Amino acid sequence: MHVDRLCQAISETIQRPRITLDEVETARRSIGFELSNLEASPPVEPLLTELLHTAAYRGSNTLGLPRYCPKDNLDKIQRTDIINYLSSLFRPERMVLAGVGVNHDSLVKAAEAAFLPWQPSYATPNPLPPDSSIPQYCGGHVSVRHLLFAKLSQQERWKCN
Repeated sequence: MHVDRLCQAISETIQRPRITLDEVETARRSIGFELSNLEASPPVEPLLTELLHTAAYRGSNTLGLPRYCPKDNLDKIQRTDIINYLSSLFRPERMVLAGVGVNHDSLVKAAEAAFLPWQPSYATPNPLPPDSSIPQYCGGHVSVRHLLFAKLSQQERWKCN
């Protein structure tokens, strides 16, 4: 088994990611392209689910937050936002390493060697606390005039014989 090498690779990926400005810009363009594709050919079920959550939870926390990045936010996301996110959420107390079909003691030993001491390259002195809010059902409605129903009408045409 290559448990040692695998744990080391996971550790390097988590603790020392290379997040360059070029990569952030490439990701921004890629997400913009994906959002354009969603507008051109929206997947009905995932968008309905998102609209239901938006209406039910009003976007205030957790379940109401958008699954897809709003286009207006694309240019606002900076490298420092990603670093702050990693620093706040990629923490040992918030992670689980699971192994299937490997010896438990070997996995624990490999994980300790790879992850301890915990010294990520992106550590910030005051990481944000995790969101401990509880989703609150509010109810409500969301109106969508063109995107979703145009797609539905294309897929579900009534046939009269």
